[in-house]
Amino acid sequence: MTAFNIDLNTEQPDRIFVEVDRRFDVAIERTETGLALRVYPRTDGELWCEPFTTFEVDEAEIIAIEKELGPNAVYGLAAGDKLEPTEGA
Repeated sequence: MTAFNIDLNTEQPDRIFVEVDRRFDVAIERTETGLALRVYPRTDGELWCEPFTTFEVDEAEIIAIEKELGPNAVYGLAAGDKLEPTEGA
């Protein structure tokens, strides 16, 4: 079973830290342009000094896609596509 531990550090209110199985720490940070996720592995119980990988989301890109797709944006559909009902719905 996967274990998660969430740390809300009041000294850094723009981010939270999620520890996963005492193997990874994931920093989720609100940036000036959007959101950044930084993954720090642990080796022999020691957290790496630098992230192994970083994933960034630019909010301006999301807003541009939402404007382009209109109300279909939440479904990831192109502007001319139609949402088909799900079978059994």
